[in-house]
Amino acid sequence: MAFQFCYRLHSITIPEGIKAIGKAAFMNCDFESIILPYGLGTIEEKTFSNCNNLTNVEIPNSVKKIGDNAFSGCVSINDIDIPNSVESIGNHAFLLTKLESLKIPSSVTHIGKDIANVENIYVSKNNQSFICEDGVLFSKDKQELILYPCYAVQAKYTIPKTVNKIADEAFNGCQLHSIVIPESVTYIGNGAFEGSALRTIVLPESITSIGEYVFKESKLESISLPSSLTTISDYAFQGCDYLKVVDIPEGVNYIGEMAFYDCNSIETVFIPSTVKYIGKRAFGRTHFTEMHIRIEDLQVMNENLDFLSSKRKEDCTLYVPFGTKYAYSNHPFFRDFKMIITEDLI
Repeated sequence: MAFQFCYRLHSITIPEGIKAIGKAAFMNCDFESIILPYGLGTIEEKTFSNCNNLTNVEIPNSVKKIGDNAFSGCVSINDIDIPNSVESIGNHAFLLTKLESLKIPSSVTHIGKDIANVENIYVSKNNQSFICEDGVLFSKDKQELILYPCYAVQAKYTIPKTVNKIADEAFNGCQLHSIVIPESVTYIGNGAFEGSALRTIVLPESITSIGEYVFKESKLESISLPSSLTTISDYAFQGCDYLKVVDIPEGVNYIGEMAFYDCNSIETVFIPSTVKYIGKRAFGRTHFTEMHIRIEDLQVMNENLDFLSSKRKEDCTLYVPFGTKYAYSNHPFFRDFKMIITEDLI
């Protein structure tokens, strides 16, 4: 952090002999250009992060590693050449820049999550670890989808049937409105569709878990959850302002903390009989007026339930299975609902 926040530093030349630049060494500086010496081997985490005026940087052909967030937030960079010496590119290395495209040389063997928000990604044909198809970055065997170019203009995308894993933050901030996920996909990484423009999505029966932040602050209006699903992790749908109905299928036993927090448009929620745990504030800051809970034995639920505020319960009608009204009416959490009405399980 030697020069961090040096706002009056307008240019800098690093002398020969420097092998590495420390973490956040020039973070939030105001210089427009920098000359990096040949012999430099590593650009560490956040080294040039948020250097808003940096427009020109040449990475020498000795650098092997570009660390996490190394150039993230450098909003004036519109072009950068990654030399054929680089083997590793860290998480968010070029995120929030003006780069329109990113070219991955043959030497790169490791790519972190959401390395750049661009329109196009290119990979050298000689690269043995990665491949690019229609601007989308995959592992060489096309079993893992690593990064979709978030500023690509197409509205719909179909994931190839070779893919079994969607990497963390792979579609973060993408402009897609719909996506087709094949049955071959068994894993969706954390934050995979966070902040995306997706309107609707159908998850295949091969998915058993939705990870943390997967759809956070996306524009989802509807989602079809598979019967194979068992887990909805923390913050999975947080801030999905356009989601109206949450119908959680039978088989789900875990709903994480703040999973649907701040989903302002939800009108109705259905909780299956298989749920055993609902995390703190899972439905906090929502405004739905109906909740249908199919759980017949409240003793299987986690203690200290706190997934909905007292104020929200006062405005919400709770629908419960036949024969359970007494149990719900006398439960310390559920008794505060506006009304408790029994209904047949559907």
